[in-house]
Amino acid sequence: MMFFSAHDMDGNGKPEFLFTSVDYFHRRAWLYLYETIGDNNYDFFLVDSITGIPGSMFVQISICGDIEADGRDEIIWSTFNQWHIYKAVGIHQYQKIYSSTWTLHDYKVMNVCDLNGNGYPEVIEAWTQNGIPSIEGTNIWEIEGVRLHKPNGGETLHPNQQYAITWQKFDPPGADSFALFLSFNNGNTYDTVITSLGANDTMFLWTVPNVISDSCKIMIWTYGPPRPGEQQPRGIAWDFSDSVFTITDEGIETNKRYQIDYSLKILQNPVSSNNLKIRYSIPRPSKVKLVMYNALGQLEQVLIDREMAPGIYELNLRQNLPNGIHFLQLSADKKTITEKVVIIR
Repeated sequence: MMFFSAHDMDGNGKPEFLFTSVDYFHRRAWLYLYETIGDNNYDFFLVDSITGIPGSMFVQISICGDIEADGRDEIIWSTFNQWHIYKAVGIHQYQKIYSSTWTLHDYKVMNVCDLNGNGYPEVIEAWTQNGIPSIEGTNIWEIEGVRLHKPNGGETLHPNQQYAITWQKFDPPGADSFALFLSFNNGNTYDTVITSLGANDTMFLWTVPNVISDSCKIMIWTYGPPRPGEQQPRGIAWDFSDSVFTITDEGIETNKRYQIDYSLKILQNPVSSNNLKIRYSIPRPSKVKLVMYNALGQLEQVLIDREMAPGIYELNLRQNLPNGIHFLQLSADKKTITEKVVIIR
């Protein structure tokens, strides 16, 4: 038998302790809960029973933890080749809300810990499968708060297009509000699209920005509702586009309402990291050359030298540039723009 404890899961003011009883011959397991009914007096209740557990059983460790971050523990019960989650739905009443996939594991040790600090503790599953050789592994699980549906990768969007970003929310853990973020560089950095979307929102009509990139991703955050008496979200869950999507102006005519001019801008100048972000715009098809010089006017590197379509572009130069002053020069269609870059580390 393996004992573990909980902190008043059913809200009756009494902490609980639980244990697993196993019939190895008939390959069955029972989960019992004990609770005090007076001084030095306890009563027990059957939570659940499982059949079909493996015949070569060695170790199982279960645990209780607040994986929904609602102030009440759930039971995470290990049955060697599976694990199950139970939630209190009444006094001494528990409902199974999740069962993992059946496996060939012989050992299964469960733990609960908020590894990434987002407020929702993860379920940590360590397992061993006997054999020659034996196999070991660790899986980490977390409650799903939100799932991004679109864009989820592979889409081709156009500047200034109206596009519906859609998602699905889950309860538990619930949502108090949502925020959307956009990356042009495959998730290395994100810009804010919108915050404070309502708890019942599952769609946002987005105006695609006039930036050309083939490495775009959307990230969505959901802020869990505060616990009673608190103001801060109980936790933050997030999801991303599974793969990149593209924003391109190919196949569409330039809309005169959104005419742009040649421009060159250094984002976050002076630069104190290894990521130099450059944004530049091209109003018409042009042969574009973007180069970098040092403070003495000596050529350091050619960043771009090719024909380019109209649009607003962003370039992330991830290099360990030496401290000091550098110059970026954009040349296109007989027009030259020079910007000073200061590197400070």
